[in-house]
Amino acid sequence: MALAGLTPIRTAGRGYYHEFRDVNAQLNIFKSFAKWAVRVEDPKEISRVMAKAFRMAREGRPGPVYVELPRDVIESETEWVGYTKEEPTRVKPDPGLVDLAAKELLNAERPVIYVGGGVIAADASEALSGLLRSWVLPLLPLSWVRVQYHLIIHYMEA
Repeated sequence: MALAGLTPIRTAGRGYYHEFRDVNAQLNIFKSFAKWAVRVEDPKEISRVMAKAFRMAREGRPGPVYVELPRDVIESETEWVGYTKEEPTRVKPDPGLVDLAAKELLNAERPVIYVGGGVIAADASEALSGLLRSWVLPLLPLSWVRVQYHLIIHYMEA
């Protein structure tokens, strides 16, 4: 999550401070690689935009989110409308693709399970541990200590 200040909306395009000539240049730069990039132009929208930004950053494959907050929006007085946390949508796998992957693993000469943070995000550690126990497959986790620790605990508890 990147929060960026911006020149006031009322002076946009007038060369205020170190402003780009194109008032959308900075936003467009971030749109090229962020999952979501947005400018808040109404102070009443700050809490809604922030809730969506945090959800977008965690939803699906986690990634960067960029929120621009112009100076006059930040300094504005407005009525507090509250903050409602938005939960990320969990994507369910296509059962046909799961069956295909299982067949490929069964027919592989030297199968290996390569996992990353998606196992934790999907709350699938127990399912993966069961798969590893029943098929006796080698596991190649990413170097993330959190993923390795979580999987090792599940594997040893069996």
